[in-house]
Amino acid sequence: MNLIQLSVRLVTILYIALAFTSFTSCKRNVSENSTITSYAESTKLNFVLLDSIAAVPAILTDDVENYFDKVQALEMSILLKDSSEVIDRKVLLGQYKKALAEEVSDFTIEDKEIIQKVEDQIIDQLANAKSFYDEPIKLIKIKADLYGEGVFFTRENCIFIPENELVKDNDAILNQVFLHEIFHIYSRYNPTFKKDMYGLIGVEPLTKKIKIPPKLAERLLYNPDGLELGNAITLTAENKEPIKAVSAIYSNSKKFSNNKPEYFSYLQFDLFRIAERDDHYALFIGENIGPEIHEDYYLSFFDQIKDNTQYIIHPDEIMADNFMLAVQDKSTPMDENTFTPEGRALINQVQMILFDENK
Repeated sequence: MNLIQLSVRLVTILYIALAFTSFTSCKRNVSENSTITSYAESTKLNFVLLDSIAAVPAILTDDVENYFDKVQALEMSILLKDSSEVIDRKVLLGQYKKALAEEVSDFTIEDKEIIQKVEDQIIDQLANAKSFYDEPIKLIKIKADLYGEGVFFTRENCIFIPENELVKDNDAILNQVFLHEIFHIYSRYNPTFKKDMYGLIGVEPLTKKIKIPPKLAERLLYNPDGLELGNAITLTAENKEPIKAVSAIYSNSKKFSNNKPEYFSYLQFDLFRIAERDDHYALFIGENIGPEIHEDYYLSFFDQIKDNTQYIIHPDEIMADNFMLAVQDKSTPMDENTFTPEGRALINQVQMILFDENK
Protein backbone atom coordinates (compact mmCIF):
# COMPACT_ATOMS: atom_id res chain seq x y z
CA MET A 1 0.00 0.00 0.00
CA ASN A 2 1.39 3.40 -0.99
CA LEU A 3 1.05 5.47 2.17
CA ILE A 4 1.49 8.75 0.34
CA GLN A 5 -1.58 7.96 -1.70
CA LEU A 6 -3.58 6.88 1.33
CA SER A 7 -6.03 9.75 1.68
CA VAL A 8 -7.88 10.66 4.84
CA ARG A 9 -11.09 9.53 3.19
CA LEU A 10 -9.64 6.06 2.61
CA VAL A 11 -8.62 5.91 6.25
CA THR A 12 -12.25 6.52 7.14
CA ILE A 13 -13.37 3.68 4.91
CA LEU A 14 -10.86 1.36 6.53
CA TYR A 15 -12.07 2.42 9.96
CA ILE A 16 -15.72 1.82 9.16
CA ALA A 17 -14.98 -1.56 7.64
CA LEU A 18 -12.51 -2.90 10.18
CA ALA A 19 -12.44 -1.00 13.43
CA PHE A 20 -15.35 -2.21 15.51
CA THR A 21 -16.11 -5.42 13.65
CA SER A 22 -12.64 -6.88 14.05
CA PHE A 23 -11.12 -5.28 17.14
CA THR A 24 -13.57 -3.51 18.52
CA SER A 25 -16.60 2.85 28.99
CA CYS A 26 -19.34 0.96 37.06
CA LYS A 27 -18.58 3.90 39.13
CA ARG A 28 -15.13 4.70 40.46
CA ASN A 29 -13.79 8.17 41.13
CA VAL A 30 -10.17 8.87 40.28
CA SER A 31 -8.20 11.04 42.68
CA GLU A 32 -4.55 11.98 42.93
CA ASN A 33 -4.13 9.25 45.52
CA SER A 34 -5.44 6.57 43.15
CA THR A 35 -3.09 7.43 40.30
CA ILE A 36 -0.61 4.65 39.70
CA THR A 37 2.88 6.10 39.47
CA SER A 38 4.86 2.87 39.24
CA TYR A 39 4.25 -0.63 37.99
CA ALA A 40 3.73 -3.47 40.45
CA GLU A 41 5.55 -6.75 39.98
CA SER A 42 2.72 -8.78 38.50
CA THR A 43 -0.87 -8.36 37.40
CA LYS A 44 -3.86 -9.89 39.18
CA LEU A 45 -6.84 -9.77 36.85
CA ASN A 46 -10.29 -10.03 38.36
CA PHE A 47 -13.41 -10.08 36.19
CA VAL A 48 -16.95 -9.57 37.52
CA LEU A 49 -20.10 -10.19 35.47
CA LEU A 50 -22.93 -7.74 36.15
CA ASP A 51 -26.59 -8.63 35.80
CA SER A 52 -28.98 -6.24 34.04
CA ILE A 53 -29.95 -4.47 37.29
CA ALA A 54 -26.37 -3.66 38.27
CA ALA A 55 -25.50 -2.87 34.66
CA VAL A 56 -27.93 0.05 34.27
CA PRO A 57 -26.08 2.53 36.53
CA ALA A 58 -22.79 1.30 35.08
CA ILE A 59 -23.69 2.12 31.49
CA LEU A 60 -25.17 5.49 32.54
CA THR A 61 -22.21 6.67 34.66
CA ASP A 62 -18.89 8.17 33.66
CA ASP A 63 -17.18 10.06 36.47
CA VAL A 64 -13.72 9.44 35.00
CA GLU A 65 -13.88 10.95 31.50
CA ASN A 66 -17.32 12.61 31.69
CA TYR A 67 -18.65 11.19 28.44
CA PHE A 68 -22.20 12.38 29.09
CA ASP A 69 -21.02 15.98 29.47
CA LYS A 70 -19.14 15.78 26.18
CA VAL A 71 -21.36 13.82 23.80
CA GLN A 72 -22.91 16.14 21.25
CA ALA A 73 -26.59 16.39 20.32
CA LEU A 74 -25.81 15.37 16.76
CA GLU A 75 -24.12 12.15 17.82
CA MET A 76 -27.05 11.20 20.07
CA SER A 77 -29.53 11.89 17.26
CA ILE A 78 -27.52 9.59 14.97
CA LEU A 79 -27.45 6.81 17.57
CA LEU A 80 -31.17 7.26 18.23
CA LYS A 81 -31.93 7.56 14.51
CA ASP A 82 -33.71 10.86 15.16
CA SER A 83 -34.09 13.04 12.06
CA SER A 84 -35.89 15.91 13.82
CA GLU A 85 -35.14 19.36 12.45
CA VAL A 86 -34.67 20.88 15.91
CA ILE A 87 -32.08 19.16 18.12
CA ASP A 88 -32.49 19.83 21.87
CA ARG A 89 -29.50 18.35 23.69
CA LYS A 90 -31.26 18.06 27.07
CA VAL A 91 -34.19 16.18 25.58
CA LEU A 92 -31.91 13.98 23.51
CA LEU A 93 -29.73 13.16 26.50
CA GLY A 94 -32.74 11.87 28.40
CA GLN A 95 -33.82 9.76 25.44
CA TYR A 96 -30.29 8.52 24.91
CA LYS A 97 -29.84 7.44 28.52
CA LYS A 98 -33.19 5.63 28.37
CA ALA A 99 -32.04 3.78 25.26
CA LEU A 100 -28.73 2.90 26.91
CA ALA A 101 -30.52 1.52 29.96
CA GLU A 102 -32.55 -0.71 27.64
CA GLU A 103 -29.35 -2.00 26.00
CA VAL A 104 -28.20 -4.13 28.93
CA SER A 105 -29.29 -7.70 29.51
CA ASP A 106 -28.46 -10.72 31.67
CA PHE A 107 -25.78 -13.28 30.89
CA THR A 108 -27.07 -16.77 30.21
CA ILE A 109 -25.39 -19.90 31.54
CA GLU A 110 -23.96 -20.46 28.06
CA ASP A 111 -22.64 -16.88 27.98
CA LYS A 112 -20.88 -17.40 31.29
CA GLU A 113 -19.22 -20.57 30.07
CA ILE A 114 -17.91 -18.81 26.95
CA ILE A 115 -16.61 -15.86 28.95
CA GLN A 116 -15.00 -18.06 31.58
CA LYS A 117 -12.97 -19.80 28.88
CA VAL A 118 -11.73 -16.49 27.50
CA GLU A 119 -11.01 -15.14 30.99
CA ASP A 120 -8.86 -18.17 31.76
CA GLN A 121 -6.90 -17.64 28.56
CA ILE A 122 -6.26 -13.98 29.30
CA ILE A 123 -5.29 -14.56 32.93
CA ASP A 124 -2.75 -17.07 31.69
CA GLN A 125 -1.48 -14.72 28.96
CA LEU A 126 -0.97 -11.89 31.47
CA ALA A 127 0.37 -14.05 34.30
CA ASN A 128 3.85 -12.52 34.03
CA ALA A 129 2.71 -9.04 33.09
CA LYS A 130 3.33 -6.07 35.36
CA SER A 131 0.31 -4.63 37.15
CA PHE A 132 -1.22 -1.48 35.66
CA TYR A 133 -4.69 -1.64 37.25
CA ASP A 134 -5.75 -3.68 40.28
CA GLU A 135 -9.52 -3.21 40.56
CA PRO A 136 -12.13 -5.65 39.18
CA ILE A 137 -12.97 -5.32 35.51
CA LYS A 138 -16.74 -5.45 35.09
CA LEU A 139 -18.35 -7.20 32.14
CA ILE A 140 -21.77 -6.22 30.83
CA LYS A 141 -23.86 -7.80 28.07
CA ILE A 142 -25.60 -5.46 25.61
CA LYS A 143 -28.10 -5.93 22.79
CA ALA A 144 -26.06 -3.73 20.43
CA ASP A 145 -29.05 -1.76 19.14
CA LEU A 146 -27.29 1.62 19.21
CA TYR A 147 -23.78 1.24 17.82
CA GLY A 148 -24.61 -1.99 16.04
CA GLU A 149 -23.70 -5.65 16.20
CA GLY A 150 -20.11 -6.55 16.95
CA VAL A 151 -19.33 -3.27 18.67
CA PHE A 152 -17.51 -3.63 21.99
CA PHE A 153 -16.69 -0.55 24.06
CA THR A 154 -15.59 0.49 27.54
CA ARG A 155 -16.73 3.04 30.10
CA GLU A 156 -14.87 3.53 33.37
CA ASN A 157 -13.79 -0.02 34.35
CA CYS A 158 -16.51 -1.81 32.40
CA ILE A 159 -16.35 -3.74 29.15
CA PHE A 160 -19.61 -3.89 27.18
CA ILE A 161 -20.04 -7.08 25.17
CA PRO A 162 -22.52 -7.32 22.26
CA GLU A 163 -24.71 -10.39 22.61
CA ASN A 164 -24.14 -11.51 19.03
CA GLU A 165 -20.47 -12.15 19.86
CA LEU A 166 -21.25 -14.54 22.71
CA VAL A 167 -21.34 -17.67 20.59
CA LYS A 168 -19.45 -20.96 20.74
CA ASP A 169 -16.13 -21.24 18.96
CA ASN A 170 -15.65 -17.46 18.98
CA ASP A 171 -12.75 -17.72 21.43
CA ALA A 172 -10.10 -16.27 19.12
CA ILE A 173 -12.04 -13.10 18.38
CA LEU A 174 -13.15 -12.66 21.99
CA ASN A 175 -9.57 -13.08 23.18
CA GLN A 176 -8.41 -10.35 20.80
CA VAL A 177 -11.19 -7.96 21.73
CA PHE A 178 -10.95 -8.53 25.49
CA LEU A 179 -7.23 -7.79 25.43
CA HIS A 180 -7.86 -4.69 23.31
CA GLU A 181 -10.52 -3.41 25.70
CA ILE A 182 -8.42 -4.21 28.79
CA PHE A 183 -5.80 -1.85 27.40
CA HIS A 184 -8.36 0.97 27.36
CA ILE A 185 -9.03 0.42 31.08
CA TYR A 186 -5.33 0.27 31.93
CA SER A 187 -4.77 3.48 29.93
CA ARG A 188 -7.76 5.24 31.50
CA TYR A 189 -6.67 4.61 35.09
CA ASN A 190 -2.89 4.71 34.75
CA PRO A 191 -1.53 7.97 33.29
CA THR A 192 2.07 6.75 33.48
CA PHE A 193 1.25 3.63 31.51
CA LYS A 194 -0.65 5.69 28.94
CA LYS A 195 2.20 8.15 28.51
CA ASP A 196 4.75 5.36 28.12
CA MET A 197 2.66 3.52 25.55
CA TYR A 198 1.68 6.59 23.55
CA GLY A 199 5.31 7.70 23.51
CA LEU A 200 6.22 4.59 21.50
CA ILE A 201 4.35 6.06 18.52
CA GLY A 202 5.44 9.66 19.01
CA VAL A 203 2.25 10.85 20.75
CA GLU A 204 2.65 13.16 23.74
CA PRO A 205 0.16 14.76 26.17
CA LEU A 206 -0.61 18.45 25.76
CA THR A 207 -0.25 20.78 28.73
CA LYS A 208 -2.97 23.19 27.58
CA LYS A 209 -6.53 22.76 26.43
CA ILE A 210 -7.49 22.81 22.76
CA LYS A 211 -9.95 25.39 21.47
CA ILE A 212 -12.04 23.73 18.79
CA PRO A 213 -13.91 25.81 16.18
CA PRO A 214 -17.67 25.59 16.81
CA LYS A 215 -18.34 24.19 13.33
CA LEU A 216 -16.22 21.17 14.17
CA ALA A 217 -17.13 20.96 17.88
CA GLU A 218 -20.82 20.38 17.18
CA ARG A 219 -19.99 17.54 14.82
CA LEU A 220 -17.44 15.74 17.00
CA LEU A 221 -18.15 12.07 17.67
CA TYR A 222 -16.87 10.72 20.96
CA ASN A 223 -15.39 7.25 20.77
CA PRO A 224 -16.01 5.92 24.33
CA ASP A 225 -12.65 4.16 24.21
CA GLY A 226 -10.76 7.32 23.24
CA LEU A 227 -12.57 10.44 24.41
CA GLU A 228 -9.79 12.94 24.81
CA LEU A 229 -8.15 15.04 22.11
CA GLY A 230 -5.36 16.19 24.43
CA ASN A 231 -2.54 14.19 22.86
CA ALA A 232 -0.58 15.33 19.85
CA ILE A 233 1.91 13.93 17.37
CA THR A 234 4.64 15.98 15.68
CA LEU A 235 4.64 15.57 11.91
CA THR A 236 7.42 16.43 9.51
CA ALA A 237 7.64 16.77 5.74
CA GLU A 238 10.44 17.59 3.35
CA ASN A 239 10.99 21.34 2.90
CA LYS A 240 8.20 22.11 5.38
CA GLU A 241 8.09 23.19 9.02
CA PRO A 242 7.20 20.51 11.61
CA ILE A 243 3.63 20.71 12.88
CA LYS A 244 1.67 19.25 15.79
CA ALA A 245 -1.57 17.42 15.04
CA VAL A 246 -4.38 15.69 16.92
CA SER A 247 -6.69 12.89 15.79
CA ALA A 248 -10.44 13.42 15.77
CA ILE A 249 -13.58 11.72 14.45
CA TYR A 250 -16.63 13.72 13.47
CA SER A 251 -19.87 13.40 11.54
CA ASN A 252 -19.74 13.86 7.79
CA SER A 253 -23.32 15.14 7.91
CA LYS A 254 -25.11 17.93 9.81
CA LYS A 255 -28.03 15.68 10.79
CA PHE A 256 -29.26 12.12 10.81
CA SER A 257 -30.89 10.88 7.64
CA ASN A 258 -33.23 7.90 7.37
CA ASN A 259 -31.49 7.12 4.10
CA LYS A 260 -28.25 6.53 6.04
CA PRO A 261 -29.30 4.63 9.18
CA GLU A 262 -25.98 3.04 10.18
CA TYR A 263 -23.93 4.93 12.79
CA PHE A 264 -20.62 4.13 11.10
CA SER A 265 -21.69 5.66 7.79
CA TYR A 266 -21.39 9.09 9.48
CA LEU A 267 -17.84 8.64 10.77
CA GLN A 268 -15.02 10.75 9.40
CA PHE A 269 -11.48 10.53 10.74
CA ASP A 270 -8.90 13.28 10.24
CA LEU A 271 -5.71 14.76 11.61
CA PHE A 272 -5.98 18.43 12.57
CA ARG A 273 -3.10 20.85 12.94
CA ILE A 274 -2.81 22.69 16.25
CA ALA A 275 -0.66 25.66 17.27
CA GLU A 276 0.27 26.82 20.78
CA ARG A 277 -1.12 30.10 22.08
CA ASP A 278 -0.71 31.81 25.46
CA ASP A 279 -3.22 29.69 27.37
CA HIS A 280 -4.42 27.12 24.84
CA TYR A 281 -3.84 25.35 21.56
CA ALA A 282 -5.72 26.59 18.53
CA LEU A 283 -7.07 23.92 16.18
CA PHE A 284 -7.35 24.68 12.49
CA ILE A 285 -9.93 23.42 10.02
CA GLY A 286 -10.12 23.80 6.27
CA GLU A 287 -13.04 23.99 3.89
CA ASN A 288 -15.99 21.73 4.68
CA ILE A 289 -14.72 21.40 8.28
CA GLY A 290 -11.96 18.96 7.29
CA PRO A 291 -8.24 19.49 7.97
CA GLU A 292 -5.84 21.75 6.14
CA ILE A 293 -2.77 19.58 6.62
CA HIS A 294 -0.79 18.98 3.44
CA GLU A 295 -0.78 15.32 2.36
CA ASP A 296 3.04 15.23 2.61
CA TYR A 297 2.73 15.14 6.41
CA TYR A 298 0.76 11.90 6.44
CA LEU A 299 3.81 9.80 5.60
CA SER A 300 5.34 11.02 8.87
CA PHE A 301 2.19 9.93 10.71
CA PHE A 302 2.33 6.40 9.33
CA ASP A 303 6.08 6.16 9.84
CA GLN A 304 5.56 6.80 13.56
CA ILE A 305 2.51 4.65 14.26
CA LYS A 306 3.91 1.74 12.23
CA ASP A 307 1.75 -0.77 10.39
CA ASN A 308 0.52 -3.34 12.92
CA THR A 309 -3.06 -2.09 12.79
CA GLN A 310 -5.42 -0.15 10.55
CA TYR A 311 -7.45 0.94 13.57
CA ILE A 312 -5.87 4.40 13.74
CA ILE A 313 -8.62 6.80 14.77
CA HIS A 314 -7.08 7.53 18.20
CA PRO A 315 -3.73 6.75 19.85
CA ASP A 316 -5.57 4.61 22.42
CA GLU A 317 -6.94 2.44 19.63
CA ILE A 318 -3.57 2.14 17.93
CA MET A 319 -1.88 1.05 21.13
CA ALA A 320 -4.77 -1.19 22.23
CA ASP A 321 -4.22 -3.29 19.13
CA ASN A 322 -0.45 -3.29 19.65
CA PHE A 323 -1.04 -4.32 23.30
CA MET A 324 -3.22 -7.19 22.14
CA LEU A 325 -0.67 -8.34 19.58
CA ALA A 326 2.21 -8.02 22.04
CA VAL A 327 0.40 -10.13 24.67
CA GLN A 328 -0.57 -12.80 22.17
CA ASP A 329 2.94 -12.91 20.71
CA LYS A 330 4.46 -13.23 24.18
CA SER A 331 2.17 -16.15 24.95
CA THR A 332 2.49 -17.86 21.56
CA PRO A 333 5.29 -16.37 19.45
CA MET A 334 4.06 -15.40 16.02
CA ASP A 335 5.65 -16.25 12.71
CA GLU A 336 8.56 -13.99 11.78
CA ASN A 337 6.62 -12.80 8.74
CA THR A 338 3.65 -11.62 10.82
CA PHE A 339 5.16 -8.14 11.27
CA THR A 340 7.33 -5.84 9.21
CA PRO A 341 10.69 -5.04 10.85
CA GLU A 342 9.28 -1.72 12.06
CA GLY A 343 6.14 -3.38 13.36
CA ARG A 344 8.14 -6.07 15.14
CA ALA A 345 10.33 -3.40 16.78
CA LEU A 346 7.20 -1.72 18.17
CA ILE A 347 5.84 -5.04 19.50
CA ASN A 348 9.17 -5.66 21.24
CA GLN A 349 9.02 -2.20 22.85
CA VAL A 350 5.48 -2.83 24.08
CA GLN A 351 6.54 -6.16 25.57
CA MET A 352 9.41 -4.47 27.41
CA ILE A 353 6.87 -2.21 29.13
CA LEU A 354 4.35 -4.99 29.81
CA PHE A 355 6.39 -7.92 31.01
CA ASP A 356 8.94 -8.69 33.68
CA GLU A 357 11.74 -10.12 31.57
CA ASN A 358 13.08 -12.06 34.59
CA LYS A 359 10.03 -14.34 34.53
